[in-house]
Amino acid sequence: MVLASFAAGVLWSLGSILADWPPSRLAAILNGVDQSIPSSAYWGIVWGRVPAMAGVLAMRLKTGTKPPSRRPRAFWLGLVAACAALLVISVPLTDEAARAARAPGAAPAPSPSVPPVVYGSPNISPGQQEAGPGWCRGEQVTVTVGEPDAATGHRGLGLGLVNSGDTPCILESYPDIAFNNSEGWAMDVLLVHGGSFMTTDHGAKRLTLAPGASAQASLGWNAMAAAGETRVGTVLVPPYAGTLGTACQSTWTSSTAGPLPSVPGGTDESLPDPQSEADTSGRGGP
Repeated sequence: MVLASFAAGVLWSLGSILADWPPSRLAAILNGVDQSIPSSAYWGIVWGRVPAMAGVLAMRLKTGTKPPSRRPRAFWLGLVAACAALLVISVPLTDEAARAARAPGAAPAPSPSVPPVVYGSPNISPGQQEAGPGWCRGEQVTVTVGEPDAATGHRGLGLGLVNSGDTPCILESYPDIAFNNSEGWAMDVLLVHGGSFMTTDHGAKRLTLAPGASAQASLGWNAMAAAGETRVGTVLVPPYAGTLGTACQSTWTSSTAGPLPSVPGGTDESLPDPQSEADTSGRGGP
């Protein structure tokens, strides 16, 4: 029993060493050795088994008897011992494999985040307006947006339009204005044609712009506290609904108690139109 226990401990330690092979350093090769092996070898074998075997051998030599032949039995005992040794060695290896299987593997690489699809206001408004002959199309003009003007609880914004084409064109409609916020999303803003506290609507009039001539219009709205409100990023200004709108960058805050009123504007260098009144001080604006 002493030898069997010692052999089992040695084989178990050997399996532990193989399970952790290769060691991180040479001194770590003995980390898998069972701590009970040295004491069992010292007390069980040196002080127990060796003296007992020496005593048995001395008695046989004194009496002249020979041990019985155990060759067939020794073969089977050796075979059983070899199987037991393989079994004991395999236990630490199996435990190590099971721990490795249960250990969490490397976290999978995170999938790349897909930016959301931003839906802004279309460059050409879905509403279609029947254009008159010679009207200024979106690709014929250049539009600019000024800085908002402020009064107590009210705001005003000037818009400028220049005929950048080679031929005269006609303005005879309120522009069809749309807004995107600072992140590019379309804003739901109701636009009405009329005056406001800071603007006056004289009505839309027929104006003919020579190449390089300009016209103005205005936006007016009621303003409240702007904290937490959506900021306007882009203003789209087509001369009329159904034509290309010029995208103008802006940074003002859309803080309104109601719709944005639009008012007409005047022209700087417009050509008089024979069909319009002599006074060409106003046209449709946002």
